[in-house]
Amino acid sequence: MLSIGVTQRFWPVLNPFRAISGSECEKLRAEQAWWSSTRGIAVERRRQRERELARDLAMQNVRRLPSFIRLAEIRCYSAMVELGVSSVRQLHKTLWDHPKLLSVTVNFCDDSLPLGCNDDAPSTIAMMPTRAEFSSVFEELLSQTVAAISHPYDDFKHYTRHKMRKFLEVSGDSAGVASNAVERTLVYDQRFAAASEGIFRKLSTDLANAHELAERQLVEYRRIYEYGQGWDEEQFVAKMKSITAQDPEGKSVDAAALQREMALMSEFAYKVERLKPVQSVGVLSVEARKVKQLLTPIP
Repeated sequence: MLSIGVTQRFWPVLNPFRAISGSECEKLRAEQAWWSSTRGIAVERRRQRERELARDLAMQNVRRLPSFIRLAEIRCYSAMVELGVSSVRQLHKTLWDHPKLLSVTVNFCDDSLPLGCNDDAPSTIAMMPTRAEFSSVFEELLSQTVAAISHPYDDFKHYTRHKMRKFLEVSGDSAGVASNAVERTLVYDQRFAAASEGIFRKLSTDLANAHELAERQLVEYRRIYEYGQGWDEEQFVAKMKSITAQDPEGKSVDAAALQREMALMSEFAYKVERLKPVQSVGVLSVEARKVKQLLTPIP
């Protein structure tokens, strides 16, 4: 009974279907409108704060953009410089590790021959290409290598500066782009200079050794060459006919002298046969085929 009495006592409060008066309805509507307006203001304030934070973050990014671009340029610049140094070092290593990589042709120093004389061989031996020509070719090779490595960095820098020019102008960093930065750096890089000097020193040493070898080994063949240049076939045939003549009075040639000459010719033929047409001196392949062609066939 007590529970029933309590339930009945609070029934008007707990009953959801009880009638609501007009004043209460207006009050509820006012409360609902207040909560709606308050929630809308809060949402708008939150959105405003988010917009302000996004704008501040964007401005910070704009201010940081020049630093980021400079960092990217520095990374690209450093990579290109290292590529230039490693390239010339690899070329230097290749010259040491690969014999017969380059070829030179030797010949007798004679104005009547195709090679003629040059500064590398002022006495008896001519070499082609000459030392000056080798130096010129490798200088051009290094120059073109440096230029090829420098251009991508310049293009990258110009491209990024052009694409980001508006942001850079806003941030106050609209400086121009200096060209050939990598090339100018490599010129003064000690590692690049040391490797380049090693290349030219290697070439100079091997060319000097090749010339010395040719001078030493071809000196005796110079005698054969000069003998062949002064040899007269008609005179030699006349000597042979004189030796084989039936009339003793017609033998105007010393048989012993002719025999010595023929023995000398046999000796020359043997030496020409033993002449190596190609020899290796460091990075150079010394070609003596032209010399052998001048001596073969020997008269």
